[in-house]
Amino acid sequence: MAIEAKTIFKPIDEKSLKDRVVMNIRQAIATGIMKPGDRLVEADIATQMDVSRAPVREAIRLLEQEGFVMSIPRKGSFVIELDRQDIEEIYSLRTALESLAVRLAVPRMAPADIDELEALVDEMRQAADEKDVPQLVESDLAFHERIVSLASHGRLLETWLRMSTQLRLFFAIKDQLYDNLRDMVDTHHPILTAVRAGDVELAQQTISEHIVSAGELVLAHLDEETGNIPTPETP
Repeated sequence: MAIEAKTIFKPIDEKSLKDRVVMNIRQAIATGIMKPGDRLVEADIATQMDVSRAPVREAIRLLEQEGFVMSIPRKGSFVIELDRQDIEEIYSLRTALESLAVRLAVPRMAPADIDELEALVDEMRQAADEKDVPQLVESDLAFHERIVSLASHGRLLETWLRMSTQLRLFFAIKDQLYDNLRDMVDTHHPILTAVRAGDVELAQQTISEHIVSAGELVLAHLDEETGNIPTPETP
């Protein structure tokens, strides 16, 4: 699928050119303006942003490294389409990473750190009440990223950040996963309670259950969209 003729991108100045091009394309993908399978046509993007094709080419190459884009020889570059296996892999990896992160982070957390996590949940609640799904998603990711950061484990954070870029590809459908957006917010309260109590084991359990449950909702939504009904395992 090629980008439609309608204008998606605005002209940008020369300052931090590649970074600005990357940001604009990434935002178009993350917000769902560009859909999985859409083709990124360098000439069209360059024209809309009023830049040369070189920074667009560099931006697409970087977005491919981040996992937003895939390039097919002699066909072009496309917004990546995540299938069921991709989602299963991302959420199983996320469960392992965040379980380790919370185990390392809880003993290091000061009261101010916990207050910051609680403030992010308050941001989620406000976004849910205002039905502001993009802000809800950003506050959700910020909550989890903060826990990973507090683990003080550089490689863990680096791996989580790489994975989180792909999470944004289907987080735009979060509003379709919950009948009430407040339900999504409420799933964070058990994590906060365990963290505030300093209970490492309970924090690991609650964050793992939270992520597994979110992954199951995403997979159920994907199965519903594709008409794929998983075959029950034989006892």
